[in-house]
Amino acid sequence: MSIKANKNQIKAINSENGAHLVIASAGSGKTYTIIQRSIALINKGLCKPGELLLLTFSRKAADELKKRIIAGLGNCGNDIVASTFHAFCLQYIIKKNLKQVTVIDEESSEKIIKDIVEKHVENFHGIPSSVIYKLALKNIQTMNLPYDIYTAIKTIKDEYAQYKDVHNVIDFEDMINKSIDCLSKDISLRNTIHKTFKFVMVDEFQDTSENNFKLLKLLLPEESPNVFMVGDDWQSIYKFRDANIAYIVNARKYFDNLTVHSLNSNYRSKKEIVKLSNRLIAKNRFRSRRFVKSVRGSGGKIYFVKVDSFEKEALVAGAIAQQYEKDCSIGVLYRNNWQGTFLQSRMHTDNNIRFMTIHGAKGLEFDVVILCGVKDRLFPDPYTDIEEERRLMYVALTRAKNCLHILYHPTYSNTKPQFVEECEAYL
Repeated sequence: MSIKANKNQIKAINSENGAHLVIASAGSGKTYTIIQRSIALINKGLCKPGELLLLTFSRKAADELKKRIIAGLGNCGNDIVASTFHAFCLQYIIKKNLKQVTVIDEESSEKIIKDIVEKHVENFHGIPSSVIYKLALKNIQTMNLPYDIYTAIKTIKDEYAQYKDVHNVIDFEDMINKSIDCLSKDISLRNTIHKTFKFVMVDEFQDTSENNFKLLKLLLPEESPNVFMVGDDWQSIYKFRDANIAYIVNARKYFDNLTVHSLNSNYRSKKEIVKLSNRLIAKNRFRSRRFVKSVRGSGGKIYFVKVDSFEKEALVAGAIAQQYEKDCSIGVLYRNNWQGTFLQSRMHTDNNIRFMTIHGAKGLEFDVVILCGVKDRLFPDPYTDIEEERRLMYVALTRAKNCLHILYHPTYSNTKPQFVEECEAYL
């Protein structure tokens, strides 16, 4: 990231009151912009550090933001609240307003559900209780389950909800919904929150779910909210965690007088990689429209490598990795965890090679990316929305700074898989 902010970053950093959405393209300095804007608000005297709330989706991201703001502001930055949605709810709403409620940890929750499952085990036609437990935590209405399995899991969910009511406990997933209830019913609590936090900022806004969004709206005064939302709909890849891309794509529908800032300069990847990823994502219909350009100029290398088996793929990936110097960072990326286990068991792992799912690699960057398993019916996954899968492919491509190796498997009729066809069509 360059030290000197560009024109679009400066506009976003200097934004003050009102609702602002920053569409931050891959490698465009999103975190830098959030940090500089936080520092600017405090230095201008628009708010005290304790009146600034930063909401994120992971504790690691929250801690990193706070650490870097303190580095820029000094010790007064310690008063800033940088938190996940869940941790904020626990500290500022549940502990202060639901004192009689006990929060149970994941282990306790798992034991309670598994005990309930054991009582109904004959209803599950031999499906392991560990699988039933995982299903019981998900939104089963969005799943295409057989009616008898759906009914049996609903019974488990209902009994678990009943248990929590009787014993006055809540679990991790309840935190946001209970907080929404509290804020909806208690106007004085809402007003206290509004007075406490004059400015609210949300990182990774594209990952907002329905209950995250309901909570956010309640944390803001209806009239003239000071909210700064940062994200990239092209990188929205968490639909399976209930992320709803519509909140960022249709943001004007939810906030009057919204100012939209677009960060379109990619400081990470060479021109060829940016061009390829731009063209791929253009196939999606439901997205924000913009053109991303590379600041680093040309010289990027893109290779498409055909492999005819997973064994061959591992050998090829290993040979590619060996071509590069020891100080070159290499990311070996794939769609599913089992691929990583297979690849690691058959490749010469070195300290500079990181194996990770594409979901796990989001937010990271590598000198070289080796993308494995581009194969129809694997990636894209046939059971996931194709536009979500294409966004996942976009995330994979945009992790690469200099070199991108795409290892693909031909189809049964020996044609190229869908995502390779889409990429090559634009080269």
